[in-house]
Formats: sequence, C-alpha cells, structure tokens
Amino acid sequence: MRANRRPSALCCPGYSSRAQVEELLRNDFMLWDSSSFGALDPVSTQRSGQFVTAFFDVPFTLRRGGNEQTVVIRFATVWKKTPHGLKLVQSANTSPTVGQSAKELLAPRH
Repeated sequence: MRANRRPSALCCPGYSSRAQVEELLRNDFMLWDSSSFGALDPVSTQRSGQFVTAFFDVPFTLRRGGNEQTVVIRFATVWKKTPHGLKLVQSANTSPTVGQSAKELLAPRH
C-alpha cells in the first residue's frame, strides 16, 4: 500500500497545503538580504549496493542590514546510483524549529 504523497507533505511535515509551504518558504527568504554557503567539511560517506550516504557540515552565513551571522548546518543525505549518475533520494539537516521558525522570528514581539 502506498502512502498519500502530496508534495507539501513530503517536503515539509506539518504543512498540508501548497499555500502553507509557499508561506513557509516566503518567510524563510525574508529573514536575510543575502546568504552564502561555505565549504563542506568534514564529509563522511558510506556505500552499499545502489546507495551512498553522505554526512557533512556546511557553514551558512546570513546577512541582513549591517549584520552577519554564520551557523553550521549538519546534513545527512542518501543518494541512489542511476545510469545517469547519483540521484538524491533523502536529505535531512539540523536547524532550530521550536520558537525559531521564520514566521516566529518575523512576528512582532509583545
């Protein structure tokens, strides 16, 4: 039996409509004026059959106004070997969520 595979449910658990996912992304992009990723380091990979896992850290720098902040984001990815190269099939990263979503950070403080 195949689970319901709505795109919004797959990319963003807890968001059930396209409008909710679009709002999530719009709020995220409003958090900064510009951003950049640094070099991946350290990188750890494992291979088994058709699959490759890769774990790595990436510095992510946000710029807003005159301020700049760099945080390290840890990624865990699963890739599948195909005739056309590797295809990303799953990815997860650490990031603050409770009380730290873009929507909550942009909300007026009382």
